[in-house]
Amino acid sequence: MFARFKLKRTKYQIAAGTAVFLCLLLFSSWFILPSQNEAKHSKNGASVTLDNREVTLIDSVYFEDKQRLEMDFYVSISDVTQLKNIEVSVNKTGEASKKYNTKLIKINESFYVLFVQDLPKNWKSVRVTLSQEGADKDALVATGKPFYAAQKEVLHQATFKPKSEAYYESKQIDLFIQESEKTIVKNEKEISALLASNKKIKKVNEEIRSNLSYQTKEKQEAMTTTIQGNESTIAMQLSKIDELKTTNNELRSAIDKAKNKQKVLDWL
Repeated sequence: MFARFKLKRTKYQIAAGTAVFLCLLLFSSWFILPSQNEAKHSKNGASVTLDNREVTLIDSVYFEDKQRLEMDFYVSISDVTQLKNIEVSVNKTGEASKKYNTKLIKINESFYVLFVQDLPKNWKSVRVTLSQEGADKDALVATGKPFYAAQKEVLHQATFKPKSEAYYESKQIDLFIQESEKTIVKNEKEISALLASNKKIKKVNEEIRSNLSYQTKEKQEAMTTTIQGNESTIAMQLSKIDELKTTNNELRSAIDKAKNKQKVLDWL
């Protein structure tokens, strides 16, 4: 009788312990796992495609005094004959019917500045849908790939200060310089790799030539073909190296010109 009571009590203890464990697991997951309702946010560098143009988010900042969000976009140009102005629709994330007042400023064909105005103080996240002029905005809001901005993630500034067009042109030049410098570094690495490859190929050819004299005629022909193929590879890689060096020189020259233009813009 006592043994049966002990066994029953043990079963209750196990069941109670399991229930407590599951409750703790669910409670802790509420803190650990990201909420599905967590405010969505696009980081700088995020991009979407509009037909044949790529739009990249360059910067975003929220001005607390005006309750105004600024987002800067770089828009690529692939075909100058097909250029259209960019348009925008901004909604509360998860609530398409809630639209916000916007002002989209075109600095030039590649740079746009968006202001989302009169946001509520407790706003969490906005959904920014860009489109080319003439597109169905409502359809894009429903199906297009948007950008997001979350109040908790975006940079905050206490006071809004109007900026000139020259300021944004200078900002675009900064972007060009950064991307050009990245390309130069990438090209330099490729040049180094090609030079190292050519050095190895030359060494292989030297080894083949040193063993060529005592081979059969058929083997000599095969080895000679290998040498010629390797020399063609060396020539192609040298041509690629020259091309990369030319590109880097042009980029360095363009960077210098861009910096000189920036100095002029800074005076405006």
